Amino acid sequence: MNRTSPGYLRFIPLIFVSLTALACAAASGDIKALTGKATGGDPEAQYKLGRAYSFGEGTRPDYAEAAKWYRRAAEQGHAVAQLNLGMAYTEGRGVPKDPTEAAMWYREAAEQGIRGAQIVLGIACEVGAGVPQDFVEAMKWYRAAAQQGSARPRYKHGMVYDKELVVPQDDAEAMTWFRGAAKQGIRGAQIVLGIAYEAGSGVPQDDAEAMKWFREAAQQGSAISQHQLGMAYDKGQGVPRDPAEAAKWNRMAAEQGHAEAQYDLGVSYYSGRGVPLNYAEAVKWYRMAAEKGNAAAQFNLGVAYHNGQGVPQDSAEAVKWYRMAAEQGNAAAQYDLGVAYHNGQGVPRDYSLSYFWLSLSVSRSTGGNFIKRAQTRDATAKKLTRAQLKNAQQMTREWEAKHRGK
Repeated sequence: MNRTSPGYLRFIPLIFVSLTALACAAASGDIKALTGKATGGDPEAQYKLGRAYSFGEGTRPDYAEAAKWYRRAAEQGHAVAQLNLGMAYTEGRGVPKDPTEAAMWYREAAEQGIRGAQIVLGIACEVGAGVPQDFVEAMKWYRAAAQQGSARPRYKHGMVYDKELVVPQDDAEAMTWFRGAAKQGIRGAQIVLGIAYEAGSGVPQDDAEAMKWFREAAQQGSAISQHQLGMAYDKGQGVPRDPAEAAKWNRMAAEQGHAEAQYDLGVSYYSGRGVPLNYAEAVKWYRMAAEKGNAAAQFNLGVAYHNGQGVPQDSAEAVKWYRMAAEQGNAAAQYDLGVAYHNGQGVPRDYSLSYFWLSLSVSRSTGGNFIKRAQTRDATAKKLTRAQLKNAQQMTREWEAKHRGK
Protein backbone atom coordinates (compact mmCIF):
# COMPACT_ATOMS: atom_id res chain seq x y z
CA MET A 1 0.00 0.00 0.00
CA ASN A 2 1.57 3.33 -1.00
CA ARG A 3 1.30 6.87 0.24
CA THR A 4 -1.66 7.80 -1.94
CA SER A 5 -3.50 4.52 -1.62
CA PRO A 6 -7.26 4.85 -1.02
CA GLY A 7 -6.83 1.81 1.21
CA TYR A 8 -4.84 3.94 3.63
CA LEU A 9 -7.05 7.00 3.37
CA ARG A 10 -10.25 5.12 4.14
CA PHE A 11 -8.99 4.20 7.60
CA ILE A 12 -8.70 7.81 8.76
CA PRO A 13 -12.30 9.00 8.89
CA LEU A 14 -13.56 5.61 10.11
CA ILE A 15 -11.32 5.68 13.17
CA PHE A 16 -13.07 8.77 14.39
CA VAL A 17 -16.68 7.83 13.64
CA SER A 18 -17.60 7.67 17.32
CA LEU A 19 -15.68 10.85 18.06
CA THR A 20 -17.44 12.74 15.29
CA ALA A 21 -20.80 11.70 16.69
CA LEU A 22 -19.80 13.16 20.04
CA ALA A 23 -18.71 16.36 18.34
CA CYS A 24 -22.06 16.78 16.64
CA ALA A 25 -23.91 16.11 19.86
CA ALA A 26 -21.83 18.74 21.65
CA ALA A 27 -22.88 21.69 19.47
CA SER A 28 -22.08 25.03 21.12
CA GLY A 29 -24.40 28.01 21.00
CA ASP A 30 -23.44 31.57 20.20
CA ILE A 31 -21.08 31.65 17.21
CA LYS A 32 -20.49 35.38 17.62
CA ALA A 33 -19.34 34.97 21.20
CA LEU A 34 -17.22 31.99 20.21
CA THR A 35 -15.68 33.97 17.34
CA GLY A 36 -14.82 36.79 19.73
CA LYS A 37 -12.99 34.44 22.09
CA ALA A 38 -11.27 32.66 19.22
CA THR A 39 -10.12 35.93 17.69
CA GLY A 40 -8.77 36.87 21.11
CA GLY A 41 -6.52 33.81 21.04
CA ASP A 42 -8.42 31.29 23.20
CA PRO A 43 -7.34 27.87 21.82
CA GLU A 44 -10.41 26.06 23.12
CA ALA A 45 -12.67 28.60 21.42
CA GLN A 46 -10.59 28.32 18.25
CA TYR A 47 -11.00 24.56 18.30
CA LYS A 48 -14.76 24.76 18.91
CA LEU A 49 -15.16 27.35 16.17
CA GLY A 50 -13.31 25.05 13.80
CA ARG A 51 -15.64 22.26 14.80
CA ALA A 52 -18.67 24.48 14.27
CA TYR A 53 -17.58 25.29 10.72
CA SER A 54 -16.69 21.64 10.08
CA PHE A 55 -20.07 20.26 11.14
CA GLY A 56 -22.31 23.26 10.48
CA GLU A 57 -23.09 23.84 14.16
CA GLY A 58 -24.84 27.20 14.36
CA THR A 59 -23.38 28.32 11.05
CA ARG A 60 -22.98 27.13 7.48
CA PRO A 61 -20.36 24.41 6.92
CA ASP A 62 -17.08 25.86 5.68
CA TYR A 63 -14.13 23.48 5.59
CA ALA A 64 -11.59 26.19 4.82
CA GLU A 65 -12.70 28.19 7.88
CA ALA A 66 -12.70 25.01 9.95
CA ALA A 67 -9.13 24.24 8.95
CA LYS A 68 -8.07 27.83 9.67
CA TRP A 69 -9.36 27.73 13.24
CA TYR A 70 -8.15 24.19 13.87
CA ARG A 71 -4.69 25.37 12.83
CA ARG A 72 -4.73 28.32 15.22
CA ALA A 73 -5.70 26.05 18.10
CA ALA A 74 -3.29 23.34 16.99
CA GLU A 75 -0.38 25.78 16.92
CA GLN A 76 -1.11 26.53 20.58
CA GLY A 77 -0.89 22.85 21.48
CA HIS A 78 -4.58 21.88 21.42
CA ALA A 79 -4.32 18.11 20.89
CA VAL A 80 -7.78 17.43 19.43
CA ALA A 81 -7.40 20.38 17.05
CA GLN A 82 -4.08 18.90 15.95
CA LEU A 83 -5.79 15.59 15.27
CA ASN A 84 -8.63 17.25 13.34
CA LEU A 85 -6.19 19.33 11.31
CA GLY A 86 -4.36 16.13 10.43
CA MET A 87 -7.67 14.62 9.28
CA ALA A 88 -8.33 17.72 7.15
CA TYR A 89 -4.99 17.26 5.37
CA THR A 90 -5.63 13.54 4.92
CA GLU A 91 -9.08 14.07 3.40
CA GLY A 92 -8.39 17.38 1.62
CA ARG A 93 -11.10 19.21 3.54
CA GLY A 94 -10.48 22.94 3.43
CA VAL A 95 -6.81 22.36 2.63
CA PRO A 96 -5.01 20.47 -0.14
CA LYS A 97 -4.45 16.78 0.52
CA ASP A 98 -1.00 16.49 2.08
CA PRO A 99 -0.04 13.24 3.86
CA THR A 100 3.21 14.78 5.14
CA GLU A 101 1.39 17.66 6.81
CA ALA A 102 -1.26 15.25 8.11
CA ALA A 103 1.35 12.98 9.68
CA MET A 104 3.04 15.96 11.33
CA TRP A 105 -0.16 16.98 13.11
CA TYR A 106 -1.06 13.39 14.01
CA ARG A 107 2.35 13.12 15.67
CA GLU A 108 1.75 16.30 17.67
CA ALA A 109 -1.55 14.89 18.97
CA ALA A 110 -0.14 11.38 19.47
CA GLU A 111 2.68 12.72 21.62
CA GLN A 112 0.05 14.28 23.88
CA GLY A 113 -1.62 10.92 24.43
CA ILE A 114 -4.54 10.98 21.97
CA ARG A 115 -5.19 7.31 21.26
CA GLY A 116 -6.87 7.88 17.91
CA ALA A 117 -3.92 9.93 16.69
CA GLN A 118 -1.53 7.24 17.88
CA ILE A 119 -3.41 4.63 15.83
CA VAL A 120 -3.50 6.77 12.69
CA LEU A 121 0.16 7.70 13.06
CA GLY A 122 0.94 4.00 13.46
CA ILE A 123 -0.86 3.28 10.18
CA ALA A 124 0.98 6.16 8.47
CA CYS A 125 4.34 4.81 9.63
CA GLU A 126 3.41 1.28 8.61
CA VAL A 127 2.41 2.15 5.04
CA GLY A 128 4.75 5.11 4.56
CA ALA A 129 2.03 7.77 4.22
CA GLY A 130 3.61 11.18 4.75
CA VAL A 131 6.51 9.66 6.67
CA PRO A 132 9.19 7.11 5.76
CA GLN A 133 7.91 3.56 6.09
CA ASP A 134 9.09 2.41 9.51
CA PHE A 135 7.59 -0.71 11.06
CA VAL A 136 9.37 -0.19 14.38
CA GLU A 137 7.94 3.32 14.69
CA ALA A 138 4.51 2.03 13.69
CA MET A 139 4.61 -0.62 16.42
CA LYS A 140 5.70 2.03 18.92
CA TRP A 141 2.53 4.05 18.30
CA TYR A 142 0.22 1.04 18.16
CA ARG A 143 1.70 -0.11 21.46
CA ALA A 144 1.30 3.36 22.96
CA ALA A 145 -2.40 3.30 22.09
CA ALA A 146 -2.84 -0.20 23.49
CA GLN A 147 -0.96 0.40 26.72
CA GLN A 148 -2.46 3.65 27.93
CA GLY A 149 -4.56 1.60 30.34
CA SER A 150 -6.71 3.47 32.80
CA ALA A 151 -4.37 6.42 33.18
CA ARG A 152 -5.67 9.65 31.63
CA PRO A 153 -3.38 10.75 28.80
CA ARG A 154 -0.88 13.41 29.88
CA TYR A 155 -0.96 16.75 28.16
CA LYS A 156 1.55 19.57 27.82
CA HIS A 157 1.49 22.01 30.69
CA GLY A 158 -1.33 24.49 30.34
CA MET A 159 -2.96 22.58 27.48
CA VAL A 160 -6.72 22.92 27.20
CA TYR A 161 -8.71 20.23 25.46
CA ASP A 162 -12.22 19.01 24.85
CA LYS A 163 -12.76 16.12 27.25
CA GLU A 164 -15.71 14.93 25.21
CA LEU A 165 -13.46 14.08 22.28
CA VAL A 166 -10.78 12.13 24.12
CA VAL A 167 -11.13 8.35 23.85
CA PRO A 168 -12.55 7.06 27.18
CA GLN A 169 -9.96 6.77 29.92
CA ASP A 170 -11.36 3.59 31.46
CA ASP A 171 -9.75 0.31 30.38
CA ALA A 172 -13.04 -1.44 29.70
CA GLU A 173 -14.50 1.49 27.79
CA ALA A 174 -11.33 1.91 25.78
CA MET A 175 -11.25 -1.74 24.81
CA THR A 176 -14.95 -1.58 23.89
CA TRP A 177 -14.15 1.35 21.60
CA PHE A 178 -11.18 -0.47 20.05
CA ARG A 179 -13.21 -3.66 19.62
CA GLY A 180 -16.02 -1.78 17.89
CA ALA A 181 -13.55 -0.09 15.54
CA ALA A 182 -11.77 -3.40 14.92
CA LYS A 183 -15.06 -5.10 14.01
CA GLN A 184 -15.67 -2.30 11.48
CA GLY A 185 -12.41 -3.32 9.84
CA ILE A 186 -10.18 -0.57 11.25
CA ARG A 187 -6.78 -2.14 10.86
CA GLY A 188 -5.05 0.05 13.42
CA ALA A 189 -7.61 -0.88 16.07
CA GLN A 190 -7.20 -4.57 15.21
CA ILE A 191 -3.46 -4.26 15.76
CA VAL A 192 -3.98 -2.44 19.05
CA LEU A 193 -6.32 -5.23 20.23
CA GLY A 194 -3.78 -7.84 19.18
CA ILE A 195 -1.04 -6.11 21.17
CA ALA A 196 -3.36 -5.67 24.17
CA TYR A 197 -4.34 -9.35 24.29
CA GLU A 198 -0.77 -10.50 23.75
CA ALA A 199 0.48 -8.37 26.64
CA GLY A 200 -2.62 -8.63 28.85
CA SER A 201 -2.92 -4.83 28.84
CA GLY A 202 -6.47 -3.74 29.69
CA VAL A 203 -7.77 -7.22 28.85
CA PRO A 204 -6.96 -10.75 30.09
CA GLN A 205 -3.82 -12.12 28.44
CA ASP A 206 -4.94 -14.39 25.60
CA ASP A 207 -2.56 -15.43 22.81
CA ALA A 208 -5.32 -17.01 20.73
CA GLU A 209 -7.42 -13.82 20.85
CA ALA A 210 -4.32 -11.76 20.06
CA MET A 211 -3.62 -13.83 16.98
CA LYS A 212 -7.25 -13.58 15.91
CA TRP A 213 -6.94 -9.80 15.68
CA PHE A 214 -3.46 -9.85 14.19
CA ARG A 215 -4.85 -12.18 11.51
CA GLU A 216 -7.67 -9.74 10.73
CA ALA A 217 -5.14 -6.94 10.26
CA ALA A 218 -2.71 -9.19 8.40
CA GLN A 219 -5.38 -10.09 5.87
CA GLN A 220 -5.77 -6.37 5.21
CA GLY A 221 -2.09 -6.12 4.37
CA SER A 222 -0.57 -5.09 7.70
CA ALA A 223 3.09 -6.13 7.52
CA ILE A 224 3.44 -5.77 11.29
CA SER A 225 0.58 -8.20 11.86
CA GLN A 226 1.83 -10.59 9.19
CA HIS A 227 5.16 -10.76 10.99
CA GLN A 228 3.42 -11.23 14.35
CA LEU A 229 1.58 -14.21 12.86
CA GLY A 230 4.81 -15.54 11.39
CA MET A 231 6.49 -15.43 14.80
CA ALA A 232 3.43 -16.98 16.43
CA TYR A 233 3.40 -19.96 14.05
CA ASP A 234 7.14 -20.38 14.55
CA LYS A 235 6.72 -20.55 18.36
CA GLY A 236 3.26 -22.11 18.57
CA GLN A 237 1.95 -19.02 20.39
CA GLY A 238 -1.84 -18.95 20.22
CA VAL A 239 -1.75 -21.04 17.04
CA PRO A 240 -0.40 -24.51 16.17
CA ARG A 241 3.34 -24.63 15.59
CA ASP A 242 3.53 -24.86 11.78
CA PRO A 243 6.80 -23.72 10.07
CA ALA A 244 5.20 -23.52 6.63
CA GLU A 245 2.59 -21.06 7.92
CA ALA A 246 5.34 -19.09 9.66
CA ALA A 247 7.26 -18.78 6.40
CA LYS A 248 4.09 -17.86 4.51
CA TRP A 249 3.23 -14.92 6.76
CA ASN A 250 6.84 -13.79 7.07
CA ARG A 251 7.10 -13.74 3.29
CA MET A 252 4.07 -11.46 3.04
CA ALA A 253 5.63 -9.03 5.50
CA ALA A 254 9.10 -9.39 3.98
CA GLU A 255 7.81 -8.49 0.53
CA GLN A 256 6.54 -5.24 2.03
CA GLY A 257 10.00 -4.42 3.34
CA HIS A 258 9.65 -5.54 6.97
CA ALA A 259 13.28 -6.09 8.03
CA GLU A 260 12.61 -8.54 10.88
CA ALA A 261 10.38 -10.63 8.64
CA GLN A 262 13.07 -10.60 5.95
CA TYR A 263 15.57 -11.86 8.51
CA ASP A 264 13.19 -14.56 9.78
CA LEU A 265 12.45 -15.70 6.23
CA GLY A 266 16.18 -15.88 5.61
CA VAL A 267 16.55 -18.11 8.68
CA SER A 268 13.80 -20.38 7.33
CA TYR A 269 15.63 -20.82 4.03
CA TYR A 270 19.01 -21.24 5.74
CA SER A 271 17.67 -24.03 7.97
CA GLY A 272 15.11 -25.50 5.56
CA ARG A 273 12.35 -24.92 8.10
CA GLY A 274 8.94 -24.50 6.43
CA VAL A 275 10.59 -24.02 3.02
CA PRO A 276 13.18 -25.99 1.04
CA LEU A 277 16.74 -25.37 2.22
CA ASN A 278 18.22 -22.74 -0.10
CA TYR A 279 21.33 -20.78 0.94
CA ALA A 280 21.13 -18.38 -1.99
CA GLU A 281 17.53 -17.49 -1.09
CA ALA A 282 18.53 -17.13 2.55
CA VAL A 283 21.32 -14.72 1.59
CA LYS A 284 18.90 -12.71 -0.55
CA TRP A 285 16.60 -12.06 2.41
CA TYR A 286 19.45 -11.57 4.88
CA ARG A 287 20.89 -8.90 2.60
CA MET A 288 17.59 -7.03 2.36
CA ALA A 289 17.27 -6.95 6.15
CA ALA A 290 20.98 -6.22 6.65
CA GLU A 291 20.83 -3.21 4.37
CA LYS A 292 18.03 -1.86 6.58
CA GLY A 293 20.32 -2.14 9.61
CA ASN A 294 19.10 -5.42 11.10
CA ALA A 295 22.10 -6.57 13.18
CA ALA A 296 21.16 -10.25 13.27
CA ALA A 297 20.85 -10.30 9.48
CA GLN A 298 24.18 -8.51 9.12
CA PHE A 299 25.83 -11.15 11.29
CA ASN A 300 24.22 -14.04 9.40
CA LEU A 301 25.23 -12.50 6.09
CA GLY A 302 28.79 -12.32 7.41
CA VAL A 303 28.61 -16.01 8.33
CA ALA A 304 27.36 -16.86 4.83
CA TYR A 305 30.34 -15.05 3.28
CA HIS A 306 32.73 -16.68 5.76
CA ASN A 307 31.43 -20.17 4.91
CA GLY A 308 30.72 -19.58 1.24
CA GLN A 309 27.08 -20.57 1.61
CA GLY A 310 24.82 -18.99 -1.02
CA VAL A 311 27.65 -16.63 -2.03
CA PRO A 312 31.30 -17.07 -2.98
CA GLN A 313 33.57 -17.39 0.07
CA ASP A 314 34.93 -13.93 0.89
CA SER A 315 36.57 -13.24 4.26
CA ALA A 316 36.81 -9.49 3.66
CA GLU A 317 33.09 -9.28 2.88
CA ALA A 318 32.37 -11.40 5.97
CA VAL A 319 34.31 -8.94 8.13
CA LYS A 320 32.45 -6.01 6.59
CA TRP A 321 29.09 -7.40 7.72
CA TYR A 322 30.43 -8.62 11.08
CA ARG A 323 31.62 -5.08 11.76
CA MET A 324 28.23 -3.54 11.01
CA ALA A 325 26.52 -5.93 13.42
CA ALA A 326 29.30 -5.65 16.01
CA GLU A 327 29.02 -1.88 16.10
CA GLN A 328 25.34 -2.33 16.99
CA GLY A 329 26.30 -4.52 19.96
CA ASN A 330 25.69 -7.96 18.46
CA ALA A 331 27.78 -10.25 20.68
CA ALA A 332 28.19 -13.05 18.14
CA ALA A 333 29.42 -10.60 15.51
CA GLN A 334 31.80 -9.00 18.00
CA TYR A 335 33.24 -12.43 18.77
CA ASP A 336 33.67 -13.42 15.12
CA LEU A 337 35.20 -10.03 14.33
CA GLY A 338 37.62 -10.52 17.22
CA VAL A 339 38.54 -13.97 15.87
CA ALA A 340 39.06 -12.48 12.39
CA TYR A 341 41.54 -9.96 13.78
CA HIS A 342 43.24 -12.73 15.79
CA ASN A 343 43.68 -14.94 12.72
CA GLY A 344 44.15 -12.22 10.13
CA GLN A 345 41.14 -13.38 8.10
CA GLY A 346 39.72 -10.60 5.91
CA VAL A 347 41.71 -8.03 7.90
CA PRO A 348 45.36 -7.64 8.90
CA ARG A 349 46.17 -9.55 12.09
CA ASP A 350 45.84 -7.22 15.09
CA TYR A 351 45.78 -8.73 18.59
CA SER A 352 44.83 -5.43 20.23
CA LEU A 353 41.71 -5.06 18.09
CA SER A 354 41.03 -8.77 18.56
CA TYR A 355 41.11 -8.33 22.35
CA PHE A 356 38.91 -5.23 22.07
CA TRP A 357 36.12 -6.96 20.13
CA LEU A 358 36.37 -10.17 22.13
CA SER A 359 36.05 -8.21 25.38
CA LEU A 360 32.91 -6.50 24.14
CA SER A 361 31.49 -9.87 23.16
CA VAL A 362 32.23 -11.37 26.58
CA SER A 363 30.42 -8.52 28.34
CA ARG A 364 27.25 -9.39 26.37
CA SER A 365 27.42 -13.17 26.74
CA THR A 366 26.08 -15.73 29.21
CA GLY A 367 26.40 -19.45 29.89
CA GLY A 368 28.52 -21.52 27.55
CA ASN A 369 29.07 -18.62 25.17
CA PHE A 370 30.51 -16.55 28.02
CA ILE A 371 33.01 -19.28 28.94
CA LYS A 372 34.09 -19.90 25.33
CA ARG A 373 34.46 -16.22 24.48
CA ALA A 374 36.26 -15.39 27.72
CA GLN A 375 38.77 -18.16 27.08
CA THR A 376 39.47 -16.82 23.58
CA ARG A 377 39.83 -13.29 24.93
CA ASP A 378 42.24 -14.40 27.66
CA ALA A 379 44.32 -16.37 25.16
CA THR A 380 44.57 -13.25 23.02
CA ALA A 381 45.60 -11.15 26.02
CA LYS A 382 48.72 -13.30 26.39
CA LYS A 383 49.88 -12.14 22.98
CA LEU A 384 49.88 -8.47 24.06
CA THR A 385 52.48 -6.47 25.90
CA ARG A 386 51.40 -4.86 29.16
CA ALA A 387 51.09 -1.48 27.42
CA GLN A 388 49.08 -2.95 24.52
CA LEU A 389 46.73 -4.74 26.92
CA LYS A 390 46.19 -1.56 28.94
CA ASN A 391 45.42 0.38 25.77
CA ALA A 392 42.99 -2.30 24.50
CA GLN A 393 41.18 -2.33 27.86
CA GLN A 394 40.89 1.46 27.76
CA MET A 395 39.41 1.25 24.24
CA THR A 396 36.88 -1.24 25.55
CA ARG A 397 35.84 1.00 28.47
CA GLU A 398 35.47 4.02 26.17
CA TRP A 399 33.33 2.06 23.71
CA GLU A 400 31.11 0.76 26.50
CA ALA A 401 30.69 4.26 27.95
CA LYS A 402 29.77 5.68 24.55
CA HIS A 403 27.24 2.94 23.80
CA ARG A 404 25.82 2.47 27.31
CA GLY A 405 22.07 1.88 27.18
CA LYS A 406 22.05 1.24 23.42
